Amino acid sequence: MKKKLTLLLWMGLTVVTTLAQETFTKYLFVYFPSNSDENIYYALSDNGFDYTPMNNGQRVLAADTVTLKGGLRDPHILRTDDGWFYMVATDMRSSDGWSSNRGMVLMKSRDLVNWQHSTVNFPTKYAGTHFANVTRVWAPETIYDPEAGKYMVYYSLLTNDGTIAYDKVFYNYVNDDFTDLEGEPTYMYDRGSATIDMDIVFNPKDGLYHGFYKNEGSGGICKVTASRLTAAEGEEPGSQWSKPSSTLQQTSVAVEGAGVFQLLDGETWVLMYDCYTSGYYQFCTSTDLEHFTFKQNTYTSGAFTPRHGTVIPVTDADIARIEQVKARKVADLLRAELHTAEFMGVDVTEAEALLQRDDATADELEAAMQALNLAESVAADVRFTDDQTALLGNWKQNNYAPNSGQHYDGTSTSSYWEQRTGWGNTSWSMSLTQTVTLPAGNYVLKCAGRSASEAVVATMAADGASVRFPTKGDVGYGIDTDGKANFSASGRYANGGKGRGWEWRYLPLSLDEPRDITITLSAAVTNSIHQWVSMTSLSILREKTDGVETISRGDTDGTSQTFYDLSGRKAAEPQHGIYVRKGRKVVR
Repeated sequence: MKKKLTLLLWMGLTVVTTLAQETFTKYLFVYFPSNSDENIYYALSDNGFDYTPMNNGQRVLAADTVTLKGGLRDPHILRTDDGWFYMVATDMRSSDGWSSNRGMVLMKSRDLVNWQHSTVNFPTKYAGTHFANVTRVWAPETIYDPEAGKYMVYYSLLTNDGTIAYDKVFYNYVNDDFTDLEGEPTYMYDRGSATIDMDIVFNPKDGLYHGFYKNEGSGGICKVTASRLTAAEGEEPGSQWSKPSSTLQQTSVAVEGAGVFQLLDGETWVLMYDCYTSGYYQFCTSTDLEHFTFKQNTYTSGAFTPRHGTVIPVTDADIARIEQVKARKVADLLRAELHTAEFMGVDVTEAEALLQRDDATADELEAAMQALNLAESVAADVRFTDDQTALLGNWKQNNYAPNSGQHYDGTSTSSYWEQRTGWGNTSWSMSLTQTVTLPAGNYVLKCAGRSASEAVVATMAADGASVRFPTKGDVGYGIDTDGKANFSASGRYANGGKGRGWEWRYLPLSLDEPRDITITLSAAVTNSIHQWVSMTSLSILREKTDGVETISRGDTDGTSQTFYDLSGRKAAEPQHGIYVRKGRKVVR
């Protein structure tokens, strides 16, 4: 039987009015998966201990769209009494070092999918104070303070000027729209040496706040309690907390990232922590937040490899919103693909019927999208094999920076562009254009590409139509090491097996008479930390006819040719397909 619970907000106290009798059914785990994948992921559980990744094991929030440093770590999520979800996270990329982050990200959402965000950079915000000399700002969390009537963000802080000699817990109150910290950091607690990953929950049975933290350096998770979050007026900051408990973890291995939540029975508390060197999360239970009993180790492998995260209870409506929002996004992509698929002779009847259904799931739409892409790939190889790529000439370039690495097939020397103007939050645009003369006929422009994130809009355009290149990391879509499309969930992908973002894109053209066509490859970015876009192997494919016309480019007598690769450099012959030598068609 599912119980109705009065929501005291599992990861911190908030007094609920509009959601006072919300029915919770499952548990949502919000986490980042590894030091090489510092993005936000979701997993769902019926019992609070065994989790299944959501969103087909793909990220739900990309770090390169919201951060300054390029990594989202240690996410903490909180449901408010007015229907918002607040999330805070460490703004840090571990590959830059453990003392490389300078602030945090504040995010809020109504549906757990679309997140508004703002960044807090301490050197900028606190310029002229010793807080500007920050070495790191780790593991922020949010809690409601009834004494102040405000939400508070607390975190571990270390500076490089000696004023904060080791990691100590500080706090700020947050402004009303959850976009910035108010005032300067205020000291909250430390144990006399490095104190990190603090997680505070309120237990209504004893009227106390229980603060769990890691003894950085010596290891272990300890706890302190207090009847209020801040020191009473006239008392020393930090004096509100009790003496520390002994270590609470039920293992001898290294642990960090403690998280505490209550089960739906309203009686049992769960203490979880990341056994980060041993490949599992450990879960313990308690009825009083004082004595903890080992429950289970949940091993992190395959698609589920959580690091320091948060668990909150969710409703069926919450879950449905996550799935519906994703389904709408996939439906938009599928709808945009129909024209190209029809042009190439692909049967779109099932896809159209699916789009008419209000209850179509994201998984069903994803499957239909894969089917269309696979059919387009086959059509390009079968129906559009008259390769006119030899017509390509030199590009007119606008603000692009070439890079010759990371080829789509892992070893090819085929042309490759990477537009990148640095890793700061700046904006840029680039374009490459050229004009070719095509005879009457049906054509498909084919190009492989990908971009860093959804913040990068990269397109191939011609004759008033355009198609967008995909973002990296699209599971089930990509280019295999032989250069062909790959639509399986696992395969021998390009770039050493990591090329799932690479995807062929097709742009159909139909000409009633010979004329000039201007082809454009372009990209635009607005304030994204990761700013690259990659394109390779542009091809002009014409639908096969009974009599294939031989088209030459160069001298009018067809005795000599000048070909260009995708970077606009002269080449001995075109990259692939056909070329003309002494008036004869030669197939490579």
